Amino acid sequence: MLNILLVYTSMAGNTEEMADTIADTLKKHKDINLTFMDIIDEEPENLSQYDGILIGSYT
Repeated sequence: MLNILLVYTSMAGNTEEMADTIADTLKKHKDINLTFMDIIDEEPENLSQYDGILIGSYT
């Protein structure tokens, strides 16, 4: 099972909406353990526990 982190930051809500859509899709895969949160809530020292990290940010 893959341990995936999806973090995002959003100013107007658009990036959060996109992250929600991606998270919903990933949650359908039984081989993925997804952690989904605002990037403010994650600590850098925890990043090594994930097999993959997806980052969403506004421009």
